[in-house]
Amino acid sequence: MGCCGSKGQYAVEEPGAYEARREKMLEAADRRNAQSAMRGIQNPRSAARLREEQSKPARTSEFQARKDEQMVRDWGS
Repeated sequence: MGCCGSKGQYAVEEPGAYEARREKMLEAADRRNAQSAMRGIQNPRSAARLREEQSKPARTSEFQARKDEQMVRDWGS
């Protein structure tokens, strides 16, 4: 019969070891997320500009509203 751990049945961690390990894992996850978000982007400035343009409301709704108004006017005549 053997023992799974070399320190005995129950291994005791140093105080704060869990928090340090957790912090390292969170930093690694943040780093992976940042790399994933920037994957394939050559110019960060142009990417930021593109994201800003995509987050604006679509101008097609403005043109569609004008078109709808014109159709209503045409039907009324």
